[in-house]
Amino acid sequence: MTGIRLTGLVSGLDTDSIVSQLMALERQPRTRTELQQSAVNARKSGLSDVQTKLNALKYAAADLRAVGVWADTQSVDSNDPTKVSARRLSGAGPGAYDVVVTSLASSERVTYSGWSAPASATQIEIRNKDGSLRTAVDIAAGATLDDVVSAINSKPEAKVYAVNVEGKLVLAAKETGKDAAFSAVGAGTEDSRVPAENAVGTVGTTPFEKQSNVISGIIPGLEVTLKGKTTGTTITVGGPEPDRDAVKGKVKAFVEKYNAVLDTLRTDLDEKKVANAANATDASKGQLFGDSGLRDILARLRSTAGLDVDPTADADTYDNFASIGVSTGSASSTINADSVKGKLVLDEAKLDAALDADPLAVQRLLGGVAGTDGLAQAFESVISPLTQADGVLDGRIKAADTELARIKASLARFDDRLTSKEEAYRKKFTALESALQRSQSIQSDLAARLSAMGL
Repeated sequence: MTGIRLTGLVSGLDTDSIVSQLMALERQPRTRTELQQSAVNARKSGLSDVQTKLNALKYAAADLRAVGVWADTQSVDSNDPTKVSARRLSGAGPGAYDVVVTSLASSERVTYSGWSAPASATQIEIRNKDGSLRTAVDIAAGATLDDVVSAINSKPEAKVYAVNVEGKLVLAAKETGKDAAFSAVGAGTEDSRVPAENAVGTVGTTPFEKQSNVISGIIPGLEVTLKGKTTGTTITVGGPEPDRDAVKGKVKAFVEKYNAVLDTLRTDLDEKKVANAANATDASKGQLFGDSGLRDILARLRSTAGLDVDPTADADTYDNFASIGVSTGSASSTINADSVKGKLVLDEAKLDAALDADPLAVQRLLGGVAGTDGLAQAFESVISPLTQADGVLDGRIKAADTELARIKASLARFDDRLTSKEEAYRKKFTALESALQRSQSIQSDLAARLSAMGL
């Protein structure tokens, strides 16, 4: 329980103000420790940011060698996709294929009439083209035509759709082609039948007849979809090559992540400390200024970006980033701050030319050929020791955490001492006021006694 405070009632002193000023002096060491805490937090945050951006660069480097990026693709085009379209299933022979379609595959449709509700339970037998039983559909006694439709539609193995059209049962095969022909025994009297048709046509001079309009095999490696009759639709298949847009996208992403790392490193290395920092903002500045570890990372990244994968190769081969259009700028361009910092730019035209001339060499350079280390592996070998668990940066971040824990404990001890100190100051001033009050009381009592004695 807090004691009664006599704040200058007797002495006339502003004891609260005096104690506050004394405590401000006492808190100065704590304030310095808080500024130290801000500085360490800033250092940890800066290192964590570098680690995050380096990991992003490592993943971008890994993407340069990813199997999916370098998998062969082929363009497949139709000069009339409303009649015939196609898509690639596997490797297809490059060239133009002339497709003629004289008949589209269609499904069989049969109409039955004369349904009357049976007096007892019965069955409708759905039979195949050759007369063999496909399935039997149970029909309850008294079933209406709508009941029959529901019963057939609930039997997927029947492979037909059923519908009531003006009191007649219409059945349609779910599959196209003549092999899907059927009959329904016990469904009533057959009124009409629209027979199924196969897809018929030619590819070049080779004829085909298929059950479906979606066909594989008539052009090896392609799935062809027939949409209408045609006297000649041309399907053009390009030569196999990596997906150029995918490759360019991964190179662009790498350049972006590389430049993000350089921006972060240069900002950290160039920001100077604030002398005699008096607040957390100033204390946080420049905590990685000139940091030797970051300087080493920067130097290693720039060295790797300029690496010749095959130093013995002649000048016309694709053995470094610059040879495929990734550099700090063209020789004829104006020098700017970004090029001085070593930031990369991508010359897409030069990359396109390299992919046109020798896509395998570009793939090998970037590390996409199995068993051959390229630039992707070179960057990964530089970055992994820096960012992995218990690696270089992780060790420094953990050291900062240890220092922050020590500072936190120190601040807690400061707080305990300051609380005790403030209580001690207030007790002293309260004792002073109490002593002065007693002195005044004694003085008043003595004066009263002397007055009573006539003195």
